Amino acid sequence: MSTSGQDAKVTARTPATSIDALIPLHSTHSRAVPVICIPGAGASVTSFMPFASAIGHQRPTFGLQPLGIGPGETPCESVEDAASYHLDAICRIASRPFHLVGHSHGGRVAFELAVRLQAEGINPASLTLIDSEAPDPVGTENLSLDEAAIRGEFVHVFEKIHAIELSLSPGIHASTDRETFLSALHGLLVAHGRLPARSASSLLLGPLATFAAARRARYRPTRVFEGILRLVQVRDVDLTLDDDLAQRNAYVEEWAKHARDTDVWHGPGDHFSILQQPQIKTMACWWHDGLKS
Repeated sequence: MSTSGQDAKVTARTPATSIDALIPLHSTHSRAVPVICIPGAGASVTSFMPFASAIGHQRPTFGLQPLGIGPGETPCESVEDAASYHLDAICRIASRPFHLVGHSHGGRVAFELAVRLQAEGINPASLTLIDSEAPDPVGTENLSLDEAAIRGEFVHVFEKIHAIELSLSPGIHASTDRETFLSALHGLLVAHGRLPARSASSLLLGPLATFAAARRARYRPTRVFEGILRLVQVRDVDLTLDDDLAQRNAYVEEWAKHARDTDVWHGPGDHFSILQQPQIKTMACWWHDGLKS
């Protein structure tokens, strides 16, 4: 780890292995300001590959892999812990400006990273949250979601991402051990052609563990972001149009309490499809155009 220049302002808080969390999504020798992307609950940095492609190959793009995705890793149980884990990784490029982009739960982690870095004199070039839930009310405790509820939501995510119906018996969510549940889910994903037949069900262990930790974690910022907080909002297809609009307004109002200013964009698609083509191309154009203004 570098100890010169701006890097030295970031205090090491985690094991050196956290440095490996910074994964290149697109490497280039360009001097363009790099982008650091943080995926949502249960997702890996590969979810940002379409975004890395859409913003152009002339811009270096990295992903911060959540702790817990890899074999044998224990996920961070809070947004604050995740930010602490990633600070060392950011040291690798903190000697120059960088953009922060986070999706869903990753947006909350990106925000916490941004305000911590600003407190140490390191200002991100921009901060963008893609369809991230608003901060929780003061005093909110972590959600006590049981394993069955977590598993049900986990299956629902795959159904939304792949636009398929997974006929997994509700009973298997609660009455089986984790390995049996993942084996059943894996079999259905293979049958739908979403996973290779030779893959192992164990590859779902990390995503489920990180998804569970993120869903249970609550977050309330303790610092204000001294910049323009860019918010991407998309349709919540599980709500009526009126309820969706009310939720969007509530999210903006709450995030605005924690930033000097906000720039809100209502994008195409939904919570998951916004990161896929063709929606991601539209979002990338908005993101890039906003850097010029």
